[in-house]
Amino acid sequence: APPQPVAVTGNKDLDAVLWLRQVVQTGDGALIAKAMQAAERIKTPAKELEKRYGDFLMRQSGGNTMRAVFGSMGFADLKGLAERVLDKQARKREALARFGSEQAVFAETVPERFCMDALALVPVATKGWREYDQAQANAAFAQHQDMAPHTLADCLHELEFWDALYRLRNGWDNAGDDLPEVSARRHYIEAHCLASIRPKTRDEAKAVLRYMAAHEMFDRNETDAVLENLVG
Repeated sequence: APPQPVAVTGNKDLDAVLWLRQVVQTGDGALIAKAMQAAERIKTPAKELEKRYGDFLMRQSGGNTMRAVFGSMGFADLKGLAERVLDKQARKREALARFGSEQAVFAETVPERFCMDALALVPVATKGWREYDQAQANAAFAQHQDMAPHTLADCLHELEFWDALYRLRNGWDNAGDDLPEVSARRHYIEAHCLASIRPKTRDEAKAVLRYMAAHEMFDRNETDAVLENLVG
């Protein structure tokens, strides 16, 4: 276990929570179980602990309210932290079992290479994070009919692939986001293909609705077009 810190904040309960968070973040199941047992002996309510920690961060940062608010959010939720840490550990184990090594997990996949090749001639923004003009990206992807989905089930199958790849890679903290080319491809599938490929069955349409609900798509600009396609 990490060495127990001494008088970090000047508050016994806050120092205890800080140490228990370090223990949980080791990812060791046995240590996490002991940390959760130890947490039960802290009687100060979670909201009060977060308030105290926010006040401590405010003093340490010279009045930086943003740091205090976000730094203290969920501070005392050791159970939630443990669930996230164990979930990452499970993802990492699954990724290594599937790919064989960390290097292979992050190696370029064939679908990623396809996306990069398909958008090779599409211009990107010159500042900051690369972002493609989506209309031009859609046109570029549409030129590759051998890689185009032909049913809504095809669309969901591809989206599930991207979801799974992202989930497995995020067993590592430095995984980062999808490639810009992959983000453009996902948008092409979600906004264009789901809105234009007619459902073959009611079950197929319901599967799309379930996907939209699971991925909180109902407040996006393309939602109406997709729904019109499903019910039209």
